[in-house]
Amino acid sequence: MQCEVSFSYALRILEAKKVFTNYVKKQPEYAWTSNYSSRIYQSAFQHLGEAFKRYKEGISKYPKLKRKKDRQSFTVYDGNRKVTINPGKKIKIPTFGTFRLFESIPNTTASQTCTISRTGEKWFVSFSIEAEKLPVHPLFR
Repeated sequence: MQCEVSFSYALRILEAKKVFTNYVKKQPEYAWTSNYSSRIYQSAFQHLGEAFKRYKEGISKYPKLKRKKDRQSFTVYDGNRKVTINPGKKIKIPTFGTFRLFESIPNTTASQTCTISRTGEKWFVSFSIEAEKLPVHPLFR
């Protein structure tokens, strides 16, 4: 008698994350993964979980692997705390360092996520910021 066990996508992704952390990262050919923040890998597994959730709900097709020629991106979540982004043309991304921006940031803001993407040979950073809702002037309604 053969017993078949069925796991939900969430449990499968959790197990894949454990295998990656406890086995794959410890292999000599993947030693370079220790140079980067574990938040990158956690966000990749989180995005995979969201893709399978959309598939299960019938919103999208079965998730495909990213190809090298596709748009490359990853997201850095800063856990429970916000990152302060100071005015100017530089941004400090946790565990990555400080980078020069094309456009200047006018005010001090806070962000919890930064998405770094590459299109062609150019790198881009996008981040959400906290801002208060400003009242709309009557002339601009």
